[in-house]
Amino acid sequence: MSQVRRRSGAAMVIGLAVAVGALLPTLGDAAERVAATIGTAQLKNNAVTNAKVRPGSLLYTALKPGQVARGNLAGIRAGGVLSGTFPRPRLADGAITGEALATASVSARAIAKNAVGRAELASGSIGSDELAPGAVRASDIADGAIGAAKLAPNSIRGAQIAAGAIGSSELARGAVGTSELAALPGGRVYRSTSMTLPSGSLVEVPLTDVDYAQGGAWSASQPTRLTAPVAGVYQVTASAVFQPNGTGSRGIWIAPAGAPDHPYVGEVQGASTQQGQHTEFVVSYVLHLDAGQGVSLVVRQTSGYELALVADGRRNALGLQFLSS
Repeated sequence: MSQVRRRSGAAMVIGLAVAVGALLPTLGDAAERVAATIGTAQLKNNAVTNAKVRPGSLLYTALKPGQVARGNLAGIRAGGVLSGTFPRPRLADGAITGEALATASVSARAIAKNAVGRAELASGSIGSDELAPGAVRASDIADGAIGAAKLAPNSIRGAQIAAGAIGSSELARGAVGTSELAALPGGRVYRSTSMTLPSGSLVEVPLTDVDYAQGGAWSASQPTRLTAPVAGVYQVTASAVFQPNGTGSRGIWIAPAGAPDHPYVGEVQGASTQQGQHTEFVVSYVLHLDAGQGVSLVVRQTSGYELALVADGRRNALGLQFLSS
């Protein structure tokens, strides 16, 4: 009897297995059909919990803006153009390239001091419009960097040339002609009217008319002198014509202004004995004068009578001409 029961139980198990095997394909198809028909509308609110979501299965596109609180990101490592961890990641080194920047989006305030060096500047990228007035100093210009081709016509004026900067080596042969030379200090003045001279006295001759005067060499308020406008070496020339008289001597000197009895140089000769013959002198001398120092034409006659300097054109004259410093 027991053997019959065992056989009967085994047959039931085998039959049940066969029935389940036959039913599985049908159940699989049904599950697929159910999954295809379940959408958001079929899910009850709050039905999907954290435990139901497979790790790593959610994308950022599945999240609404602001849905994830900052505190929920703490400790999560950032990726892409970010580095570090949330909630305070930073931009990764080298993450922002030139292509990512809009035109004119970087202002001067965004650039750190001394951040831009020669290596960051493209060749020819800085023109005159980018330079502030006075921004380029002499120390910023390499020796020999500025040639004639870089200079605009008439761009260099006297104010840009340092004193003594141009020597003979800087001047091309024939570059300086008479039109380039400024008038040299000096002058020539003369007496246009006759003048009576006492006998035996040294007399500074007042001069009345000007041939030329440069740099303030002569003033009508000081008619007996010519004045050196600047310190230097000068050629001084004096001339005088005396009234005919055959008695005594005649003399002419170049003297310091105001000191006729301390002349630099002069000439004395006897009066002409020829009837109607003037006695005439010309004296020239080279000497160094300080600026403001003056010279005078000094004459004397010893005829024993009053005698005149003749009003003979420009022949009673005094000249002063600068030669060198």
